[in-house]
Amino acid sequence: MKRIITTTAMLLMVTTALLADKLTMEAHALQAALQIQKAKIKSGGAFVTIGDDSNCDLRTGSIRIQVAIALGATEIRLASSTYNENLVIDDTQITIKGGYDNCTDAENNTRNNTRQTITGVAGAGMPTILITGNTQRNEVNLEYLSIQGGEQGSFSNGGGIATVAADLSLNITDSDLFGNSANAGGGLNVLDGNTDVVITDSAISFNTARTGGGIYCSGTDASILITETQARLSIVRSNRATDTFGNGDGGGALIENGCALSSFIGGPINSGSQGFFNNSATDHGGGIAVKSGASLYMNGSLFCPFFFCIGNNNTAASIVANVADSDENQTGSGGGIYVEGINSEATLINAFINFNNARLGGGIYASDQSKVTIETAYSSGTCWRPGYCSQITSNSSIGGAGIFAGSGADINISNTYFQLNKSNSGSAMSLFTSGAVTTKAVIEGSLIVNNGDTNSIATFFNVGAELSIRYSTIADNQVINNESNIYSEGDLTLVSSIIHNTDGSKVYLSGPGGTVGQYCLMVNETNTLPADINTVLNDPQFINREDGDFHLTSKSPAIDFCDTLVFGPRFNDSDNDPRIFNDPTVLNRIGSIDLGYDETYENDIIFRDGLE
Repeated sequence: MKRIITTTAMLLMVTTALLADKLTMEAHALQAALQIQKAKIKSGGAFVTIGDDSNCDLRTGSIRIQVAIALGATEIRLASSTYNENLVIDDTQITIKGGYDNCTDAENNTRNNTRQTITGVAGAGMPTILITGNTQRNEVNLEYLSIQGGEQGSFSNGGGIATVAADLSLNITDSDLFGNSANAGGGLNVLDGNTDVVITDSAISFNTARTGGGIYCSGTDASILITETQARLSIVRSNRATDTFGNGDGGGALIENGCALSSFIGGPINSGSQGFFNNSATDHGGGIAVKSGASLYMNGSLFCPFFFCIGNNNTAASIVANVADSDENQTGSGGGIYVEGINSEATLINAFINFNNARLGGGIYASDQSKVTIETAYSSGTCWRPGYCSQITSNSSIGGAGIFAGSGADINISNTYFQLNKSNSGSAMSLFTSGAVTTKAVIEGSLIVNNGDTNSIATFFNVGAELSIRYSTIADNQVINNESNIYSEGDLTLVSSIIHNTDGSKVYLSGPGGTVGQYCLMVNETNTLPADINTVLNDPQFINREDGDFHLTSKSPAIDFCDTLVFGPRFNDSDNDPRIFNDPTVLNRIGSIDLGYDETYENDIIFRDGLE
């Protein structure tokens, strides 16, 4: 903390000196406008207009915005002009708005909804906007702005916007943080303080930093919320973390030391504007890196916690086309998301983790006793793609294309769709235990199909971990030489599931120390599993496996197969159908629960047609 206070003080001294020099040089040119502005502020005027035409309150000088801040303006409206300055907002409340053609429109609050550019001075070595102060709680609102040109300097973290040890509520609305650079947080840096940032309908794009290319956040009382409305989208796109000495983490965002990041952004799937998109890191976390007790919460549904709602049911929480290990030196993990450390956690609801790449953990990497939870939620009875609300698809890596978990990580997955992930070992998931704490993963109600290729060693690759797969369907995955869907040198539990390939692949292959416990399975071969009366060799009769429909037909032998004696279901199935449905047309084998990820209602005409 002492270092932070000292650094902040030095930065403020340098900034104040620069501003003082510029104010002295421009005093005569601005004097008349300042007198008018002083009178307006003192008489209770709510806002200041800045621009080039004669109706503007401030229209001359190169630091017009800073002058208005220094004079105590509480709202600044920017008409179309060139603003080339670095701003310091210290311990004050203020709103800065762009989007006006001229000062007459600004006076009347007639907006054109374009984003007014504020560009930092080249060579200043400062963020374009620096916010400090903690003697009171301050609110700063930035609207319809494009904040550019902030750059790395001797005292500078944060390129576009930097907050340092501030007691602050910062709202960024309909704005861009574009093309900035910094040591940490190219677009936005939140460093300590009691700072809460809300970003709405905004883009953080094409920023560069040694670490945290788009966003950097550190501090137990710091938080960032990114959301979007139906009318406009938010995106964290094409940012880069570039450090080549082991600190190039978090291409889109690096959050650490207790910071909390919440994201409700996604954009239409396949639109090219999808949440955390096309970011890269030389080390870990191409999309997002979560470290040292930080927390990530992503939700792709309409969320109404109290008397307000955020998010929507039309778009997933997206992590798409991000890359870790972008310099290809074989050190970067977590193409989409990287989670590391005790009390570090990521909770993903209705997420779309797609087309990410890394050395390990193409979609997600978790280690060092961190926790990852992946779930499906139906809000108002729907989601962005009913039946497939949560997806981990088309990711690639050397190990654990979908998910890699090691060093005591704790993974909980429900109702998630794994498809087309490709890796040499564990195309869907790789698990490793190293050290005293066992790595654990529980998978329930999930569909794991069409992963792997001819180079893949197993769909699940487990070394020393505890893996439990329940009420899930694993089918038609490709493995080298038709080896096995599951290779395990650890403790494996299989409950009420379907594991079925048509190419002759084995269900299970035990490595040294591997143990398996099973209850209620339907498989394509039984030779690799212990003999059990409720493990049967049969065709589960999917509706159309060639076209990717792995729901059960009305005649499937997997209907009403199992009971809840071992690990009863915790969730509805992925179609949001209640798990325990006793089909009146089927004689139960030992209970009324269907095997696999789907609880079929094909034989219940009333329920199926929604006439219950």
